[in-house]
Amino acid sequence: MKPPYTITPLILRCVSSISEKIGQVNAGTFRRPPASWRKRNALLKVHASLRLEGNKMSLRQIKAVLEQKQIKADPLEMLEAQHALKVYDELSLMDPFSLKDFLKTHKMLMNGLEELPGKFRNREVGIVHGDNVAHIAPPAKKLTYLMQDLFRYLKDSEDPMLIKSCVFFYETEFIHPFLDGNGRLGRLWCGLLLSRINSLFMYIPLEQYLLESRHDYYKALAISDSKGASTAFVEYLLQKIEQALNDFLQERRVLSKNNHIYEEHKKNEESQKA
Repeated sequence: MKPPYTITPLILRCVSSISEKIGQVNAGTFRRPPASWRKRNALLKVHASLRLEGNKMSLRQIKAVLEQKQIKADPLEMLEAQHALKVYDELSLMDPFSLKDFLKTHKMLMNGLEELPGKFRNREVGIVHGDNVAHIAPPAKKLTYLMQDLFRYLKDSEDPMLIKSCVFFYETEFIHPFLDGNGRLGRLWCGLLLSRINSLFMYIPLEQYLLESRHDYYKALAISDSKGASTAFVEYLLQKIEQALNDFLQERRVLSKNNHIYEEHKKNEESQKA
């Protein structure tokens, strides 16, 4: 069954704007950013995603973990960072349409951090935001069917991938198939699905935009829960994707302009010496 949502004017505007920006990326000379940029953004992605889950490690500490340096930090938080960095490094090898790879990734991400890594939860859970129970997840006995159905939607639906990635992210949060790690895996898988549109999405730190707007992030989830459809969350997430792409394009334009100025200056200096 297709997950419920409604195409709104805002969704249409965002899809059009994002598609235009992806066209600019494809037409430009910056389709694959330099390694230093990719490394920086991988750290931003890991840091922001873990912060959304309450991990208190700083960006500097996570960089030290990546570089295998000794630091003082909570052992479980360090293990979260180690697993997340490893998964981000290997994520491009996963098939975004494979439930088996989805479970494999959860095991890599949560091994030693929850009691059933790589397996669906075996009991009922409620999702708590602050002091309130925001959502009661579907019964454990329905998880296999619900997740198989969601992956069938990914494979078979003719919806644009932009929309499917957002819907999948929300449905993962709603179904809450694991005891822990649902949010971080949902964010990971959304990026993996988006990378099927353009590989640049593997590196753009969308998680940072979610962290910076976490109030709106949780509000969109709550509205979608109350309406029984992912529309509000799809609207929210598409706007963040649009913002992230816009910032990337602006950054690359500034770098290209600075490089051009440097090359012209260098050429003038060589001309004067001659």
